[in-house]
Amino acid sequence: MRLLEPVQDLRRIVERYGNTSAVAAVCLSTLAFLPVRDFLGREQWGWPYLLVVGTIAGTAGIGPAILAAVLAFLAWNFFFFPPFHTLQVANSGDIVHLIAFLIVAVAVGWQTGLLRQREALASREGARLLMLNRLARGLVSDDAASSLSQVIADSVGSALPGAKMDLVVADEYGRAEGVDPPRERSDAVTTALELRSGDRLEGRIIVTTDTSLTSDERELLDGVAGLLTTHLRALRLSRAEMLAAATREAEALRSALVSSVSHELKTPLASLTAAVSDLIDPGVHRSAEEIRASLASVAGDVARLDSAIADLLDLSRLEGRAWLPRIEPFEIGEVIGGVMARLPDVLADRIVLDVDEDLPSVQLDFAQIARALSHVLGNALEYSEGPVTFGASESEGRIAVFIEDAGPGIADDELPFIFDKFYRGRAGKASRSSTGLGLSLTKEIVSSNAGDIRVFRVAPHGTRFTIGLPIDAEDRG
Repeated sequence: MRLLEPVQDLRRIVERYGNTSAVAAVCLSTLAFLPVRDFLGREQWGWPYLLVVGTIAGTAGIGPAILAAVLAFLAWNFFFFPPFHTLQVANSGDIVHLIAFLIVAVAVGWQTGLLRQREALASREGARLLMLNRLARGLVSDDAASSLSQVIADSVGSALPGAKMDLVVADEYGRAEGVDPPRERSDAVTTALELRSGDRLEGRIIVTTDTSLTSDERELLDGVAGLLTTHLRALRLSRAEMLAAATREAEALRSALVSSVSHELKTPLASLTAAVSDLIDPGVHRSAEEIRASLASVAGDVARLDSAIADLLDLSRLEGRAWLPRIEPFEIGEVIGGVMARLPDVLADRIVLDVDEDLPSVQLDFAQIARALSHVLGNALEYSEGPVTFGASESEGRIAVFIEDAGPGIADDELPFIFDKFYRGRAGKASRSSTGLGLSLTKEIVSSNAGDIRVFRVAPHGTRFTIGLPIDAEDRG
């Protein structure tokens, strides 16, 4: 490849200085031919000159080739046909040779120049398509404005060496009013191209070059501008569609939330209203025992309201990252003991503890995990009548806390939905105290503590919840 570099440099010089190269080529070739003029007949020297004309046509184009043909015609006549050093010919037949040479030389120069133009056009189009293809691949993988600027510079830099390109993306109102990058030199030329999609401005490309852009370079940048306009428009429409979809989803979630909350709170509120109205009705006379029973019902409804509102607020705080866990190492037995201490004796007597000895400590937020375990344990006690197993063991590099009951179990078609907000299965719908928030809150708490929760059916009937919690690395070490 290095051996070809001088040839390529010479070709670039000939191409740049076409007419001068044509004159120099004919003059130099004539000087080379004169010392050996007598070795060939005067009619045969047209062939070397024809080779010179073809070479000029293939490198410099049609115009310089025609000039070389005319100069070769004159040089051949002046130096090789007697009488020498005049444009006269001694033999009239030589005029035919000279005229035929001129016609053939002009035709060769014309056709070779056309082939060169077509080759150059095909080469430019190929390079342009290759550059646009490279740019398109880069645009597919990058959508940030800073990345787009780098993609443009990397893709177009080979076609415009030394050029500096910057992209200013329009804002949501169609304004691209960013300040133009400062020129590094006062003689630099800055060209700004607007990227418009219909009447909307998508952005601007700012190109800084050493010299003014040629027509080919401007055409290349127009192609880049068209591709970028399409890409920025697609990004804008995609973001608008995503925003619209997110808005629709948020609206649907808000409607579902309002509907579910109102449904969950309506029953205890109606019960409270009826009970209190009945108590304060002066026309109804009740015994002290009946009043205590009504007040007990009111207290139960108030507790249900308080539990539902607390669950809803805690769930919102977790999802909004407002209730961040305070992770510390604890013995899992401490957490289980804390949950058991909050149970009434009548319920605690139904619990069968099954905690392995010498378990490593776990990393968790004590209050949050205790709250989650209380939810699961409360469900097991409410929806079953027999004993409930509450234990922990080490499994798969984690501490697995499990709660298993012998109740009616959860149907297979309900298992995928039991952790959804406000979802109540058939057993939950039969319970007045079910709000459909407990298991959803439990899952959010466990996830925020880097844990996982799973549910299984137990044969012949019953349900087993398993909560995996991370082991304290220092304890394990």
